[in-house]
Amino acid sequence: PQSFHDLDLFQFNLYSESRIPNEQDYFYRDIQVARTKTNSVIYGGSNTVISRKALERVGGFYTGSVTEDFATGILIEKQGYVSLGLGEPLASGMSGPLMLAMAIYTPQGSLRVALPSAPHSAS
Repeated sequence: PQSFHDLDLFQFNLYSESRIPNEQDYFYRDIQVARTKTNSVIYGGSNTVISRKALERVGGFYTGSVTEDFATGILIEKQGYVSLGLGEPLASGMSGPLMLAMAIYTPQGSLRVALPSAPHSAS
């Protein structure tokens, strides 16, 4: 998983770094690891190893969504490949100025991927 040195949006804006855990750390270290049991790990785009065979089988990275990583992961899992979430950070850095934009478009893109009418939907 990825790990950021700086505060996330909630910690920073609510002045609560000592009360609220870092959202990214919580997602990647706890939620993703738990999702391994049900093969429902979400491909989050960073620090990922993907089988070339799996990626070729789904036609490469899905580009019809702002959440191409999420959509690509669903396509790969639908083909029967297993996804694993690791609890140990493999890279670390700063979240950068795009985190606010990502906080807005990621939920929107994820909902579009989940719609039954989407060619890559989970249904």
